[in-house]
Amino acid sequence: METDKTTYQDLSIFHPEEDLSLFHHLDFTRTSIGKAELKRIFLHPLHRKEDIQAVQQIIQFIYAYLPQWDQRITNGTIVMVEEYLNARIETDKPAANLFYGAFQKLWFRTLRKSDYSYLSFALSHVSDLIQGCRQLTELLLHPHTPHGLASILQAMQQIIQLPEARVFDYAFHKQTPVRIVLHAHDVARRRFRNRLHELIRLYAHLDAWYAMATALKQYQFVIPEFVDLPAPYLQVTGIFHPLLQQPVKNNLTLHRNQNFLFLTGANMAGKSTLIKAIGIAVFLAHMGMGVPAEAMQLTLFDGMLTNIHVEDDVIHGKSYFYNEVHRIKNTIEKIREKKHWLILIDELFKGTNVDDARNCSVSVIRGLAAVRDSLFILSTHLYEIAEQLKSLPNIQFRYFEVEMQHGKFHFNYRLREGISNDRLGYAILQQEHVIDMLRTLENDQL
Repeated sequence: METDKTTYQDLSIFHPEEDLSLFHHLDFTRTSIGKAELKRIFLHPLHRKEDIQAVQQIIQFIYAYLPQWDQRITNGTIVMVEEYLNARIETDKPAANLFYGAFQKLWFRTLRKSDYSYLSFALSHVSDLIQGCRQLTELLLHPHTPHGLASILQAMQQIIQLPEARVFDYAFHKQTPVRIVLHAHDVARRRFRNRLHELIRLYAHLDAWYAMATALKQYQFVIPEFVDLPAPYLQVTGIFHPLLQQPVKNNLTLHRNQNFLFLTGANMAGKSTLIKAIGIAVFLAHMGMGVPAEAMQLTLFDGMLTNIHVEDDVIHGKSYFYNEVHRIKNTIEKIREKKHWLILIDELFKGTNVDDARNCSVSVIRGLAAVRDSLFILSTHLYEIAEQLKSLPNIQFRYFEVEMQHGKFHFNYRLREGISNDRLGYAILQQEHVIDMLRTLENDQL
């Protein structure tokens, strides 16, 4: 699925503040190499339904084995093995004769104690890597293992079944005999180095998939169903934003005959949260991951574009409004290709005056609504333009209501059918006593 940097930013896929980062929220990898692989997956949403379903099968398969997953391979294991394989250690030249071999062991035991301790420690991690991979192949490799996972496990198995791998079955520690340490070191550095690097590379895939399966379990996500339809389709039941502690769930359906959602509601009522939740769910679905919903059906999308957090460009002298227009222009260029896109727009044309925003918004919405090969969700605070759009049969109108309870506003975040009439700006100023404070300022100046 095609997307761009702006969409990643709008949906907070990656964010410098960890609490706001979707990636950080879903990163259950145990190693840095697994994290790098998971990030690669996030950066490359898939384009074919077959590839997505293959990942889904792997995630669901691993999900069933999470309680038995071997935990001995840690980030420390990987870091130590990589450091050891790349370190310069003056330990040995292959023993040409028994006298040299005996002399070498004596010299190493008495004069190179620090190197001996280092090698014992490093080789214990090599052993953990091999034993951990062996346990995972025994746990996961069966006749019914999904093909993509089986390929990784079979490649691992070929390495750990080599005779050299048996050298590392030993439990290395400070009291391990020197001859065993030196022999294992010779095997690891001279004959098994490339194999160990390959084992680390293979394990990165398992760690990333483990994280995806753990997220599925931890947050009670659901595996979405991709359906084959000629026009784009999206149906979600109980969708929620995964970064919220106590999210409110909503339902939504978009299809060819009603492919445009016109969303209204007061500030803080939930419009932006819903739009982002839908974007995140569709994004995760195209990675093969579980999604934050109770159920989800969708067609494959060629791409997704968002227009949520537009900013002005001081360096290049481009205003907020100019960047909004440029983003809409880019969106039009994409959807003209007759492909299936999901377009998410939050508060269109915030960078101009109200009258101008109304005229611009109506023109853009009418033009976008003429396209039936994509799905659109657009929120706006310009409720009155809805009257000019009711004649368009493919636009559905939804809103978030606000209730007054005990003199305070209550947001229930429930999606309703219709158009909002809430005008809360001045009322919120009153509730927060801003109006009283302003009147005090006025009186102080008299």
